[in-house]
Amino acid sequence: MLYWSYRRARPIWLASLGLGALLFFVGRTESNPAMGFALLLVGGILVLTGFVGFVAFEAVIWRARVAFGALSAAGPAAVGPVMNPVRSCWHCGQTIPAGSISCPSCGVKLG
Repeated sequence: MLYWSYRRARPIWLASLGLGALLFFVGRTESNPAMGFALLLVGGILVLTGFVGFVAFEAVIWRARVAFGALSAAGPAAVGPVMNPVRSCWHCGQTIPAGSISCPSCGVKLG
């Protein structure tokens, strides 16, 4: 859930940052003082909102990558070993512990 909301929010914050920077620049070069001030104000608010939102959410997502391996590129294996690994018997399909020598259901050796 956190990862998908991050993927949707990131472009919005980056767009806010970019549009704010553009308005801030246009506001500085505007010849009409009232319009220039309005553009500077709106641009500054957009830049600050975009920057703060992006930095805050990046901090959350990087902390979550450490706690939840599924968010990282390596997947769940990056977090550590699975506590109770299981596998299926090739003969009968029964789920058995990974360290078993033979299947308790059909007795087939699991080499």
